[in-house]
Amino acid sequence: TTGDVWLRAHLTVRAVMRLFRIPTFSVMMLSRLLSGHLLILIFGVQFLVTERGIDNSFAILVVLPLSVGYLVSTLSIGYVIPVLDRLLGDRSRVLVLQLAQVLFAITAYFATQQVYTDPVTYAVLWGVMGLFIGLNPPVNRPIVADVVLPATAAWAAASHWGTMVCRART
Repeated sequence: TTGDVWLRAHLTVRAVMRLFRIPTFSVMMLSRLLSGHLLILIFGVQFLVTERGIDNSFAILVVLPLSVGYLVSTLSIGYVIPVLDRLLGDRSRVLVLQLAQVLFAITAYFATQQVYTDPVTYAVLWGVMGLFIGLNPPVNRPIVADVVLPATAAWAAASHWGTMVCRART
């Protein structure tokens, strides 16, 4: 379209900042910034070693179920979303995203704020956290892509990933 051609020719910081005028994009960015799911992926082993006193080599094994859960849910939601789209229409992805965030928060509370003597308990809880974390990428990327102009899609994706870097540095 004419707007896309103009935007490609005039892609500036100001044009990128217009992304934040899109309510859905702003809500998605705020949600991503406030959620701790990215921090678990980045600092999970360090947390288990320093805060729970789990041996470093075993902490790595505890985090392995998180990765497996992430992979399983990321791959399986691709088959579930089309069915939900047919049943629930436009609300399906938002519903899945909201449920994933709430269920992650509940699981993260029990996985990080409670102290267990058995490291296997951490492994199970972290595996469940991985299931809920893995639902996010296949669901939220299409939502962001649907609400921005094609010419700003790369900037929107970079901003979306940039929140992970900002969270990791704070």
